[in-house]
Amino acid sequence: MEIISLNKKAPDWIISTFSGQETGGAIRINDQIILLKIGDITKKDILALAGEVTFRVYRGSSVLLVNLVTKTISFDLLWSPYIAKANGETVIQVDRDEHMVFNIITIDRKNRVRAIRTSSINFETATALARGMQELLEKPVTREDVDI
Repeated sequence: MEIISLNKKAPDWIISTFSGQETGGAIRINDQIILLKIGDITKKDILALAGEVTFRVYRGSSVLLVNLVTKTISFDLLWSPYIAKANGETVIQVDRDEHMVFNIITIDRKNRVRAIRTSSINFETATALARGMQELLEKPVTREDVDI
């Protein structure tokens, strides 16, 4: 396990997620990780990431759209069953008595870690996420279905 530290260079696996991108986001549901790259991140953004985060799930015909919103930023994160299958992801299990938790790691344009936080999502949102994953993983999906 790699140690990820604030204001230090991000590990290569995070940096490679955003190869050539100034700003972007990625979600790894089975790993319960959300990665954000904000090229022009401000102190206000960092404070907002430490505050309330709204997490919404929308199911499309071939992708899940996870909308992550703070006071100053909003990210739409696409989860593709095509990519998930290639990475060996499986449907998450949801328990009413336990809150699902995501680790949110944010880096800047210089690939320094600027914010790390853990955030739980409510049962209804976790259920929507699990149901969307299950429905999309059961469908035959090709790369063309997720090309944007």
